[in-house]
Amino acid sequence: KTTEHDKIEELDRDVGDGLKLIALLQQLAGAKFEARFTKKPRIRAQKLENVKICFDFMSREGIEMVNIDNQDVADGNGELILGMVWHLILHYQIATGFDDDGSKGGPKNRIIKWVNGKINPWGKDWMGIPRVIEPEDMMDPNVDELSMMTYLSYFPNAKVKDGAPCVNPGRVVARGPGITGVGLKLGAPAEFEIDASKAGENGRDKIKVEVMGPEGPVKVELNHNNNDMIYTGAYYPEDDGEYHVRVTLLNCPIPKSPFKIGIYSAQKTDVNKVKVEGPGITGEGILPGDPAPFTVTYKDAGRGQPKVEVFGPDHQPLNIVEDNDKREGVCKCEYQPGTFGEYTVRITYAGLPLPNSPYKINIKPTVDIGKIKTEGPGLTRCKVSETTWFKVHTAGAGKGDLKVEILQTDGTKLEPKVTDDGKGTFYVEYEPTMVGNYKISISYGRCKLPKSPFNVTVVPPGDAGEVIVNGDALHGIRVGMTGRLYVDASKAGKGDLKVVIIGPDNKPLTTGLTVINCVDGVTTYGFSPEVAGPYVINVTFSGHPVPGSAFNVSVRPSLDIDRIKLIVDRENPPRINKPYKFTVDCSDAGPGPVLFGFLGDAENDNPDKPRKDILVIVCDDKGNPIKDKKGKNIVIDVKELKSSGIAHFTFTPESEGPIYLTVQYDGMNVPKSPMRVNVCSGIDITKVRIYGDGITNDTPVRANKPMTFVIDATNCGAGPISLDFLSKLGFTVGKEGVKKDMKITIIGPNGEPMTCDVKKRNDKVFEITILPLLVGQLNIDIIGGPNGEHAPKSPIKIHVKPSVDASKIVIGGDGIEKDKVPRKDKLCCLNVDAEKAGTAPFSVSVNGADKTPESCKKPESGKPGGPKKAGAGLKPGAGKPGAGQPGDGADGPAPGAGKPGFGPDGKPTPGNYIAPDGSIKDDKNRPVKGKDGKPLTCALGGAGGPKSPKTDDNGNLLGPDGKPLVGSDGFPVKTASGPDGPNAGPDGTLFGNDGKPLLGKDGEPLKAAQMHDGKPLCNNEGEILGPDGKPVTGPNGEPLKSGKTPIGLSVMPDGALMTPSGKPLCGPDGNPLKCGLDDKKKPVIDEKGALCGPDGKPLVGPDGKCIKPGSGSLGPNVKPDGSLVDGSGRPIQGKDGTPLKAAMGSSGKPKVNDNGDMLGPDGKPLLQPLNTGKGPGVPYIGPDGTLMGPDGKPLLGPDGKPLKCGLGPDGQPTTDGDGNLLGPDGSPLVGPDGKPIKLGQGPCGPVVGKDGTVFGPDGKPLTGADGKPLKAGLGPSGKPMTDANGNLLGPDGKPLKDKNGKPVNPATDGPYVGPDGSVYGPNGKPLCGTDGKPLKASVGGDGKPNTDDNGNLVGADGKPLTGPDGRPVTSGAKPIKAPDAFPGPHIGDDGTVTKTDGSPLNGKDGKPLKAAPGGKPQTDKQGNLIGPDGRPLVGTDGKPVPSSGGPYGPLVCPDGDVEGPGGAPVIGPDGKPLVCEQNPEGLPCKDGDGNLIGSDGLPLIGSDTCPVVFGKDTDEEAKPDEEPSDINVIILGPDDKPIPAIVKDLGDGKFQIQYEPKEEGPHKLDVIAGGEHAPKCPVEVDVKPSLDLDKLALGIGGGGPRIGPDGTLYDANGKPLLDKNGKPIKCALGPNGKPLTDKDGNLLGPDGKPLIGSDGKPIKAPGDDDKNKSGKGLDLKINPKDFGVDKLNIKPKGPNDDANPPGPSCGPYIGKDGQLHTPTGAPLRGYDGKPLSAAVGSNGKPVTDNDNNLLGPDGLPLIGPDGNPIKLGSGPYGPAVGPDGTPYDKDGKPLVGSDGKPQKRKKYRLRLCVDTTA
Repeated sequence: KTTEHDKIEELDRDVGDGLKLIALLQQLAGAKFEARFTKKPRIRAQKLENVKICFDFMSREGIEMVNIDNQDVADGNGELILGMVWHLILHYQIATGFDDDGSKGGPKNRIIKWVNGKINPWGKDWMGIPRVIEPEDMMDPNVDELSMMTYLSYFPNAKVKDGAPCVNPGRVVARGPGITGVGLKLGAPAEFEIDASKAGENGRDKIKVEVMGPEGPVKVELNHNNNDMIYTGAYYPEDDGEYHVRVTLLNCPIPKSPFKIGIYSAQKTDVNKVKVEGPGITGEGILPGDPAPFTVTYKDAGRGQPKVEVFGPDHQPLNIVEDNDKREGVCKCEYQPGTFGEYTVRITYAGLPLPNSPYKINIKPTVDIGKIKTEGPGLTRCKVSETTWFKVHTAGAGKGDLKVEILQTDGTKLEPKVTDDGKGTFYVEYEPTMVGNYKISISYGRCKLPKSPFNVTVVPPGDAGEVIVNGDALHGIRVGMTGRLYVDASKAGKGDLKVVIIGPDNKPLTTGLTVINCVDGVTTYGFSPEVAGPYVINVTFSGHPVPGSAFNVSVRPSLDIDRIKLIVDRENPPRINKPYKFTVDCSDAGPGPVLFGFLGDAENDNPDKPRKDILVIVCDDKGNPIKDKKGKNIVIDVKELKSSGIAHFTFTPESEGPIYLTVQYDGMNVPKSPMRVNVCSGIDITKVRIYGDGITNDTPVRANKPMTFVIDATNCGAGPISLDFLSKLGFTVGKEGVKKDMKITIIGPNGEPMTCDVKKRNDKVFEITILPLLVGQLNIDIIGGPNGEHAPKSPIKIHVKPSVDASKIVIGGDGIEKDKVPRKDKLCCLNVDAEKAGTAPFSVSVNGADKTPESCKKPESGKPGGPKKAGAGLKPGAGKPGAGQPGDGADGPAPGAGKPGFGPDGKPTPGNYIAPDGSIKDDKNRPVKGKDGKPLTCALGGAGGPKSPKTDDNGNLLGPDGKPLVGSDGFPVKTASGPDGPNAGPDGTLFGNDGKPLLGKDGEPLKAAQMHDGKPLCNNEGEILGPDGKPVTGPNGEPLKSGKTPIGLSVMPDGALMTPSGKPLCGPDGNPLKCGLDDKKKPVIDEKGALCGPDGKPLVGPDGKCIKPGSGSLGPNVKPDGSLVDGSGRPIQGKDGTPLKAAMGSSGKPKVNDNGDMLGPDGKPLLQPLNTGKGPGVPYIGPDGTLMGPDGKPLLGPDGKPLKCGLGPDGQPTTDGDGNLLGPDGSPLVGPDGKPIKLGQGPCGPVVGKDGTVFGPDGKPLTGADGKPLKAGLGPSGKPMTDANGNLLGPDGKPLKDKNGKPVNPATDGPYVGPDGSVYGPNGKPLCGTDGKPLKASVGGDGKPNTDDNGNLVGADGKPLTGPDGRPVTSGAKPIKAPDAFPGPHIGDDGTVTKTDGSPLNGKDGKPLKAAPGGKPQTDKQGNLIGPDGRPLVGTDGKPVPSSGGPYGPLVCPDGDVEGPGGAPVIGPDGKPLVCEQNPEGLPCKDGDGNLIGSDGLPLIGSDTCPVVFGKDTDEEAKPDEEPSDINVIILGPDDKPIPAIVKDLGDGKFQIQYEPKEEGPHKLDVIAGGEHAPKCPVEVDVKPSLDLDKLALGIGGGGPRIGPDGTLYDANGKPLLDKNGKPIKCALGPNGKPLTDKDGNLLGPDGKPLIGSDGKPIKAPGDDDKNKSGKGLDLKINPKDFGVDKLNIKPKGPNDDANPPGPSCGPYIGKDGQLHTPTGAPLRGYDGKPLSAAVGSNGKPVTDNDNNLLGPDGLPLIGPDGNPIKLGSGPYGPAVGPDGTPYDKDGKPLVGSDGKPQKRKKYRLRLCVDTTA
């Protein structure tokens, strides 16, 4: 169905735009196009696109188009378009009108087969079929085959007209023995049945049956049944032979008619006598197409006839030619195989199969078709009426005949000329007679070649396909330019060449295209577009488009030549043999991109490359291009900046003199072009003059004061001089590609490059100013010239002197000045007078900590850290690497400026920073992500400038949407906060995210005290603490917070949270926090790890964030009493299982040694146990159950026989419930020690062999999940590599996993100590000493080995055990580091590693450690190695190579080579070894974690078996870490530990340092300035004891001994009294601290017995001799000097009973209830610890037995604590004394005096007033 719009008038024209073809395809397919097409195509490109959409649609529909494309349709190629339409008819009508019955030959054969089955004597007009072909045309033998197929395709779908007769013989069925021949006998009826019920009513009574027998026709009886059209009948065979039964309907045979039946007498037939022979049965020499004859001889086989059937490889029957001579009994047969394959010949005789039937015949090729090759234009494309050729190479393929068939486009055959050269090559020639598509079929040895038939295109004599088009006009030019278009038709033959250009308005251009010339068939056109936009260039030859046509070209707007800039560096003129760079800037001249080129560039002459917009020519004064020494144009390197319109040009002049830089746009010079520049000779470095401070004058160079020197290159050569300074980012060379005239290296005393300020006096004279911060040697080196020579005097060594003259400092104070005695626990002073030592104010530090008074602090500009004008420097969180390079700008160079995250000294600062594009990065340059996991980016353009971040009123960073950014913790991101709070520089200076220091209220930069990890020190509330320990406050007076949650919390039993200082942790509301506890009294933690309160909700700390448990980075929690607890409040236990306790200093912090190890109350380091190795008690089990010891020998039981365990059905050892191994009898196995043997995994777990193979406990290799043996990677030292968890790593650096997928962890290295003290190594074998004898450790009462203070095992002699390597054997314990502890190793010039006190830091072997000097690998912020080009090195996996990729590598050699595990080079993606950039010599090597690298390339390991972390460089003359201030004071106690102190400013450079000694004895005082000691320093002062009034009181009395607070007895000289064993004597003390005595005044010992002196007599209590009794004088013997004083003022006072309660007495007393009390009133307890009670009689008195022993309520004598009966009024307790002091005798009667009255004891108090003013 079509509309007027869809009508096709001219096929070749109307389908060219694709629209009508689209409508036709949609109608045929019944579907609409999904692809979008142009409904109103105007230009050729749109039409081609529409037709291409049609071809894509036909391809999806399964329609294959050959030798036709969209250009053929668009160009109106009628022949090819007709072929396309035929394919549509074939697909949509012919192929769908006939069912595919699987027959070969395609639609044509299916039509023929259908027609054969449908031909009937039909009526005159049965069906309505259009008359598309005339009858006379059908009778023509040359009728068009395609038209006939189209006509016949109408029949299957045609409908029968009403009244037309309809009979179908194909629906008649014949059956019965008369048809099949089964069971028939001669003379018997052969019955059959014919069913015509479905053949149609018009066929009634039209069935006819005929039978032809061996001797002629046979009579047939046929019965008609008119009801259902089913007929029955029979015939009677009489003769042996074959019968043919023919059944027809209306004279048309029914299916399979005639039916052939053989009927024979069975007793007369013998099939074994039938012979079959011939090549048709054997297949010998038969090929496809050959006749295959064979003969069946049956003359001796009896009655019967042969029946032959042949089937092909497709199981279809083949036609057989038979010649049956029945008289001779011979049947000759022949068939023709069509293809290679297996054929089947089935032969029967008299209906019986022959013995070998069916016969299988395999027709095989006789040649190897795969070895045949073809070549030549005659198989692809050729011209009409021209002889063409091709070759067929058959060498090696075998012998065969070559057959070539050429079909022209009209179906006629073309005879080729074939020539055989006799060597296996056939040369075929033919001459096409018409244009079109040819098919060439080639077979060899009857085998079709793989690509046969070949499709060949025959073109007219003028071949458009041979035309080549190129030129810069095809690649886009600019308006105003003339592009070149080259059309090469030299090989295309005769024809018309036509070029048409369609402009942006879709109209052909009438101007702008000109022919420049035409030479040798190549035509050159000039294309000059006038407007910008898209153009289409159509090129045709003889009316056909050439390859690639149409060409789409984009014309860009023209450039404004007046805005093109030529920029040169006048300060850096070109020099001989040095690269020179200049710039061409087109950024303002027009839209980009701009194409840059230079004269001599090979691309300029390449017509397939775009034309350059800008052409640069470097020429001499005559306009000739500059040549190199070889006479070629000088090479220019061009580096274009992407999409900027700017390019840098670099070349190297080789001769001196003027040169001209010419820059042209479209052949015209740009402004200032050509520009003259003079090439100068290289500078003469020997004529450089260097003078200035510390070089040519006597001005001393002092720390913290600017130093200036001058570089004068006036006489060095022509042209301005350029300088390049070494910074921490390296030299400029390699980054811009332009070398400078001189390299200036300034290295400070710490070995690091220094920044400087450069002032240019003129082009050749420079004034350099630096600010040395440290005392020591300053090195200045100046190198220049072509050979890199040193300037005169260079290198220059300058000694930087201290800023303070220590020789003019005067000290005084307690212990230094006469009559000023320092005393323990008293405030002491050290006076320092530095008025004449320098210019005040001075900074002062005590014991390394800054203690400068506020009144003495200098303004920031005067502090160390930067010169008055030092360039941009390094700002934290600002800029990019490379910004502010030397030589840029009027302020001179700013070396190393702009690397994000670095402070002014070039060292990394922690915390976040904002990149120039607004993205927020952390201190490892990783994006900071928000709550949604996406990277955060802030808006720029705040108050600080266009690059400063925008914030709201609360200081929150704003995103591009104007809303506050929210971090991953759900809180707004502050400008100066983030996860780590403000950034802190190495000196503690706090920086904001804008890179500027944070200022306090006074406008001065804020500083924080710092921990060892470089982060600010904070209090429990998260407030940043300053050097004075107080919170740092900002300009608003509010304390600055770090944003860190308080760490190291303890959980009390009631759930209360305590800070490390023992204070309650409060929430935001100020109330103490409590966490919820579970049923096990453990803190409740949610799924995110946060502590929960009693209500189950997460607790929020003072910073508003959730609180998480853990010890944090400050180390273990230390309670105020020194107890160590973990984050959950659990005590940390030592190796003996008891809780650890640290000794606490006066500041409330734990005491530590130089290594940062916490000390216990005994002054020794606290040790925490580590995992130890497994000893001999852990066996492994052999396959038969035998238990093997660590030495591989069977383990023996107590009877000396090998032990064997029982094995279960699975082969595993059997155990009981306690894990004890069971023997075969089911009872536990007992080892040689008599104890049950536990199931273990071998003596030491997996073992790694020398080649890395991992072995299991059974000695067999461990296998992974893939069943292959595991292999560990080995480091350069041969040790297996492991990760941080100790898991073995493979050679690929990934953790090894066993067959269960679990990581493989090797055995630990710690020793094992047996119960008897025997020491075993990790392999389970006894560990021997240097003498080869087994080691034995002493074992304590708890069964654990004894160790020394450092955790080393000790022997019976108390000395450390020494292993075979001569080193002490450790117990596996490690010292515990104190919070904030940092060893801070320093490195000397020779690599020696020292501690903070200057002493060497030793390794495990006790020897001093040495770091590898120099060659420190340069890394970026992520720790990736940097190559010589300044970019990160990339490994074979395409990822950057980190500076420390594992425990042993990759390593960087001194020459920069990067080595991986095993010492093998690390290879980059290009297959070449990686080379790392090296920093200046003299810097130590360290890995990415800051661990020092030794000379072997491995991390240095300290004596604590831990890597040594890189600290600061050290110098004999300057120790910047220990002496950061002008004046450094050291105060050390007798144990050489620092004593806290404060500093008071007395004005005019005078200070008073106040300290309080806590111990007696010598104290060391030292005052250091600039590394030099002040006069008299160091000085030692003797601290005297303070007055001990308790000792003084105990000295009062007679000749008795003095008693110390703990009961120790001292003689008159203050020395302890010793017993006969030489041990101090101690007496028992009562609750009031007074000594206990018996009734005789003898001192009692702790056992309640009288103390016996060295003379064997009881020791009397002081003052209890006769002269001290009542009424006697009291002697007071006091030596004032014993108490540190010269005089004592003593005043006695009389008795005062009211004021003096009763004191101790000699015996017990009995209460009214019979309770026995000690003299102090406490209950008297028996030996069982229970209170004693005496029986009381009716008279109220205690009851005694005959021996005067007190009786208890049970009537038995009371037994005292000494195990003896208690007697009334006697024994060690003396007479009884009542509560009021009344003594009783043994009968319980009060003792009376001479006056007859009861006696009462009186006491006197002596009050001693000590006058210490004397």
